[in-house]
Amino acid sequence: MRNLKKGIFIKNILILIPLIIVTGCLKDNVNPLSNFEASDSIAILLYLESNGDIINSQSTANAFVSASNLYADISNYIILDIRDPQLFADGHISGSINIISSDLLTKIKSIGSTNVILVSQNGQSASYYGGLLRLDGLSNVYILKFGMAGWNDHFANNWKNASGHSPSGLKYFNNLMYKRGPYTALPEIKFSSSGDIKTKIENRIEYLLSEKFDDGVVYSNSSSLTVYSQDAFNTNIYTSSDSTFDGQYIACYGDPSLYSESLQNPNLPYHSPHCAFYQSFHAFKAMYYLQTIPSNKKVVLYSSSGHLSAFSKAYLELLGYTNVRSLLFGAVWFNPFPGSMNYPYIN
Repeated sequence: MRNLKKGIFIKNILILIPLIIVTGCLKDNVNPLSNFEASDSIAILLYLESNGDIINSQSTANAFVSASNLYADISNYIILDIRDPQLFADGHISGSINIISSDLLTKIKSIGSTNVILVSQNGQSASYYGGLLRLDGLSNVYILKFGMAGWNDHFANNWKNASGHSPSGLKYFNNLMYKRGPYTALPEIKFSSSGDIKTKIENRIEYLLSEKFDDGVVYSNSSSLTVYSQDAFNTNIYTSSDSTFDGQYIACYGDPSLYSESLQNPNLPYHSPHCAFYQSFHAFKAMYYLQTIPSNKKVVLYSSSGHLSAFSKAYLELLGYTNVRSLLFGAVWFNPFPGSMNYPYIN
């Protein structure tokens, strides 16, 4: 406890240093971390930032492996397919092992240091579970980008339909820049288990791995706890251009071009109203913008293809955020599915 309090004190000193972040034409004054008290959520944050700071590390981009790279180097991976058994039976990569998400941690620890790649239908749930495992320190875990859809066209209908679909809510999209939310306290989480913070984090990761993350939902109006499809995004988040958005917080997570490049092309709206920008591998640092993510609202994250937003959902949930959704397929309104490689599969 003395070491934890010392770490918190040091962190408080550091965050009082005035900082200014400049990203293209996006400028913000950075405020000190608020409500920095000893709690389990703070302890998790301090531990994660002191041990690789995975969510804010550019190396995280290397966790996503393309179908072509996997195919060229397939003998150096153990392939774990986390889809439902019926989807696995419809077709899978030769040599892959079908496994449920709750068994991933035990299985990967038994494998040792061999590289493991997670495969899901569209790459979204693999990004979420892969994020949890990497946050546990398992740097040998990788994610097949675009999932089986990227492997063979047989599995790509969801992606192709999403890319060819124009959500009705696009009429509300614009190129305005919206402020991030005010700085607020981190969510409060308390562990019932004893042990050091590493043990507590792993226990929480095991719990989150047992939760369902469905990346096969398309155009559903249901309010899923894990993902939003494009139409559900429009139906559940806004129904008119003057919506107050009081219960919603929309965050674009990625490269600045995902949010602001459209300023050079005013005829191409890039984001929804009230959507704030968070730069990937940077913005979720404690001393930057993590605490502008509200814990009392429904948070909808989207990234270029939905992979990074699903990965980020894992991070936020580990910190105690309980109402975070990742937009299925990401910003397909201007970043369509790149297509399949049509590599062989078996069934």
